[in-house]
Amino acid sequence: MVDFLSFRTLVSGGVIRIAYVLGLITITSVAGATVYIGVRNFFGPPSTVNGGVVEMGIGIAEFVGLNLAWRLMCESWIVFFRLYEVMKDIQEIGLPEPYRFDDEPVEVSP
Repeated sequence: MVDFLSFRTLVSGGVIRIAYVLGLITITSVAGATVYIGVRNFFGPPSTVNGGVVEMGIGIAEFVGLNLAWRLMCESWIVFFRLYEVMKDIQEIGLPEPYRFDDEPVEVSP
């Protein structure tokens, strides 16, 4: 509990995974709605200028581009938190013998 209150234990990894799923659902829903509007305009009355083709293209671009960007952003956050965990482990257990920086050089056999 002390580590949690002093921010030595991070809970953000799980929160980011949940946020990723919620963002994925939101982005996919918005892109699907945009494609639906385009299809409705395409098969609807001929009063629209582009006939819904632009909306369908925007919806597909939203689906691919925003989902990819959201995935990359969440992955980068997770990498930062894992890097913190690895650095914390190194601080607790120390570096392996060949990588220690003592006064005397360590001979490493090839």
